[in-house]
Amino acid sequence: MCLFFLFLPFPTDVVPELGTHLSKLFLPFTTSVSATSPEILASTHSFSDSIHLYLQSALLGLFALAIVWILVRWKKAHLALPWFRATITLILAFFLLKYGIEKWTRLQFPVPPPNILHATTGSLDKDILFWSLMGTSKAYAGFTGFIEILAGALLFFRKTRFIGGYLALGVFANVFALNVGFDITVKLLSLGLLFASLFIVAPSLRPVFTMLSLKSPAPIELEAIEIKPIFRRALKGFAVTLILLECIWPVLNRFQSDFDKEIIHQQTFSIIQTEHYPKEITPRDYQQLHFHPNGFLILETSNGQFYPHEVRISQGANQFQFANGTRIKVLRHGDDWLFTNEGHLLWRCRRVANEKLPLLQDNFHWTVESMIPE
Repeated sequence: MCLFFLFLPFPTDVVPELGTHLSKLFLPFTTSVSATSPEILASTHSFSDSIHLYLQSALLGLFALAIVWILVRWKKAHLALPWFRATITLILAFFLLKYGIEKWTRLQFPVPPPNILHATTGSLDKDILFWSLMGTSKAYAGFTGFIEILAGALLFFRKTRFIGGYLALGVFANVFALNVGFDITVKLLSLGLLFASLFIVAPSLRPVFTMLSLKSPAPIELEAIEIKPIFRRALKGFAVTLILLECIWPVLNRFQSDFDKEIIHQQTFSIIQTEHYPKEITPRDYQQLHFHPNGFLILETSNGQFYPHEVRISQGANQFQFANGTRIKVLRHGDDWLFTNEGHLLWRCRRVANEKLPLLQDNFHWTVESMIPE
């Protein structure tokens, strides 16, 4: 597990992306044993469920067996095990805190983009539908985020570590089931985190089962790292500080501003008049324009087909630019939004009030009668 997370190509903001570089060392091995083309492997090696990561994990498992055999032969396993468990505990706390904080701040499970709000349910893949549905409920995202933050915080303290471990076990068992059930491509990572949770609580399993069988459990033997307490506290303090910085920095750096219906960002517009088309767009019977927050203009036709175009949207301004440099300005004229290029009108549109869609309403009912319209 330590080797799995060490070589995991996981993006970071404060700590150097060591795993991303280490993982590339296995690309020659992956290329030689896989029938997949080297170009595809090179472009997908950093994804959780890539062929590369599966093969890398299998090879690291063989290395781990060799390391364990050496430790046992040298009679050093009992000295190394506390270090391994402490390392896995900190890694598990990092993932719990990171995902928990991102749920609270909506970096994870944000409000669905406009094109998803206007797509038919049957046209969506299960993973997109799941992520979109989670983004519509602040309450549930906040609840799951709180459980993850609580579990991560409990792992930092020796007296509450097993409680945090059991919470983490429940969290990642559910996450792994969701990833499998909705075909979300982080199955291998969530499985690794599930095994990590089980590894954390392993010393308490026998006493807990003994207690549940109504027998007197034996006390849990806590492992201790055999170094001076002052050094242990210093190492722990340094690790916890890095974890907190790594979890908080993305929130400060990628904070999402509140919805603003005065600008085109993450908006939908209904086309009421078409005069011209930019040369980047094939003329079709378009009826709506959707501005995706990740930098895409998505045009929807009258029969529900979506055509995406990558654009660069100016921050806080009503204009955007295509990849080849064509700039589109958007002017307000009463309720109309005029999309122009070099003074020529392209589309006359009306803004669609996505914020009033039923899916985005935070309604809550204690009784079924309160759901019946008067």
